[in-house]
Amino acid sequence: MTTPKDKLKVVKAMAVMAWSDGYMDEREAKNIRALSRRMGLDAHGTSAVEGYLRSRPSISGLTFEGLEQKERDAIMLAALHFAYLDGSVTPGERQVLVKFAQALGIDEEGLKQMEETAQKMLHK
Repeated sequence: MTTPKDKLKVVKAMAVMAWSDGYMDEREAKNIRALSRRMGLDAHGTSAVEGYLRSRPSISGLTFEGLEQKERDAIMLAALHFAYLDGSVTPGERQVLVKFAQALGIDEEGLKQMEETAQKMLHK
């Protein structure tokens, strides 16, 4: 995943996840800004991210083809991190997690295992 478009797609996916409970809190926004800095987004990408923080981006059209399995797993773990950041998963967050897993080619058992991993990581 090296193109600016792919990097922005990952940040957008995390913004979709953060918004899935109906709002973007400051901790989520801080984490998304940090992710965008780690991704090295250009001015256009940074501007797009600020837009994602102000209003909920659409999940439609968000695809992940061309990614290696380890990249797909990393995206799913990051989405789980955002879902569990506040300690629980709302029905809206659960719905987005399932959609992400399907888009990433992760089956139900794989999602369950990754969810357990994410919870352990957050409780360290």
